[in-house]
Amino acid sequence: MCYNVTQKPTPFLFSVPEEVEDEDSDVAAERKLIRMNERRTLRMNYKLLLIDVSKFYGDFQAVDQLCVGVKRGECFGLLGVNGAGKTSTFKMLTGDEKISGGEAYVNGLSLKTSMQEVHQFSGYCPQFDALIDELTGRETLTMFCLLRGIPSSKVPYIVNQLADKLIFTKHIDKSVKDYSGGNKRKLSTAVALVGDPPVVYLDEPTTGMDVVAKRHLWNVICQVRDSGKCIVLTSHR
Repeated sequence: MCYNVTQKPTPFLFSVPEEVEDEDSDVAAERKLIRMNERRTLRMNYKLLLIDVSKFYGDFQAVDQLCVGVKRGECFGLLGVNGAGKTSTFKMLTGDEKISGGEAYVNGLSLKTSMQEVHQFSGYCPQFDALIDELTGRETLTMFCLLRGIPSSKVPYIVNQLADKLIFTKHIDKSVKDYSGGNKRKLSTAVALVGDPPVVYLDEPTTGMDVVAKRHLWNVICQVRDSGKCIVLTSHR
């Protein structure tokens, strides 16, 4: 089953040299658009902008000259099999890995020179849940709310709202170690949405979920997109 969560479907294939004749036309058009326009204009028009971004691990190239522009209210999908470079791209976008080549901007800020400021404008759900087993779901969300600088008086409402939106309220006071894989993904997605960031990265967000839970999460993602957020998600399916 395939869910259309984008307003402007734009597939992207990793590591495709420019000279390959059968390159996807949308991929080629996106690269041409990014390369032909003035950088200052691009930074104003796109919430997330990648210009020829590449990543090397030694002699191995994981990401090859990625050109992408994602505007406010758009959801962009990075599609590919395992090992295609999706998670490496996210690691660069979140500052976990340095960009080997090219430039990237969030809200007009360079990831190379302003990563600390960039973190204020982005939320991230990693491929593997980065959660503390000993904390409850409520404690986890409370911690991230406070780290985001949300006033303590507003934290309980926000925590309950996120748990309700992602349908894990009945598990909110359980320890994370007792969560199922699907509920951990819901909690990780909720963490990414804390603070209402304008750019949200979701790396394989539906892993471990049943069909009904997946359908609900896609609906939530659509709601977040429609509120004006820029969403980038990955899937190997």
